Parts: sequence; structure tokens; C-alpha cells
Amino acid sequence: MPLKYVLKKSVATIGPNKGKDVYSAQPAAQDIITFHSLCKRIAEESSLTSADVKGILDRLVNILSDELPNGKTVRIGELGSFRLSFGSPQVLNPKEFTVDQIARHRLVYVPSAEIKGIIARGKIRPGSSKLAFTYERVEPQPKKKPGGQSATPATPSDPGSGAEGSIGGGL
Repeated sequence: MPLKYVLKKSVATIGPNKGKDVYSAQPAAQDIITFHSLCKRIAEESSLTSADVKGILDRLVNILSDELPNGKTVRIGELGSFRLSFGSPQVLNPKEFTVDQIARHRLVYVPSAEIKGIIARGKIRPGSSKLAFTYERVEPQPKKKPGGQSATPATPSDPGSGAEGSIGGGL
């Protein structure tokens, strides 16, 4: 199945096109594999039941909730690792810093070599920026405005142009 994309309109803020309308490809929302479907599929490919898989994944969330706030990095085999991070504003004098300035908390996921290999396996040849993935251009779905009305999305003047079903590009 091809990776779907939409062309998004924006105004260039730097470079030779500064101030001009430009279009760029962005991934389009695709189907979601639900937690139930994921558990069922794992069960079908293992000796576990769907309930066993659900229990294990629920427990994993509990362990992440317990360990990440303690500063631990949690490695999950071929999946990769998770850790918490944060930032703070810069201060000129360390005496000016207070713990209240720590903010911008975020969860950091670092994929394993196996997961990174998903992209690497798609490369046509080492060092190439072209990928062997296929792409399909789709029209943006209108966003719902408050009150249930649809907003009209910005689309390029020639919606038939593009690389429907083409090979190439990069992620």
C-alpha cells in the first residue's frame, strides 16, 4: 500500500521564494491499527492469547509510568528505548537558576537499529536519498469548524499534478 500525502500551502519565509506561496508534501492520515487489533495480531503470531498480550502491554505502560519519572531509560528490545527529557531557559549566572524554570517536558523515543532499518531497507542503493516506497497523492480532508461546518482546505491550482503512484522522495 502506498504512503499517502497531501500538498500543503504555506508562505516561504526564507530563501529565493521568500514571501511566495509554496507547496510541500506532508503525510496524510491513514488507517489506524487499534489496540484490540494489535493484540489480536500479536496473539495470532505467537503462543499467547489476545488477553495475555493486552495484559503485557498494559503492564508495560505501568512500568513506563513508574520508571521514566525516576530518570530511567527503558529499553524494549527491538522496539527501541524511551526516556523523559526537559529543557529550561538559559541563565547567565547559575545562582539565578531555579528548579521552577525547568519546563518543556517531553517523552523521547529512540528507535532501535531494527526499527531504523525499515527506512534503510526502502533505500534503492546505499547513500541514495530516493526510497523504494510508493506514494499516492490524496486531497486534504476538510477540517471541522466549531458548530460542525467544514472548512475548505487550501489546494494547489492544478490538483491533477503531482506524483501519484510514483517512486522517489524522502522521509
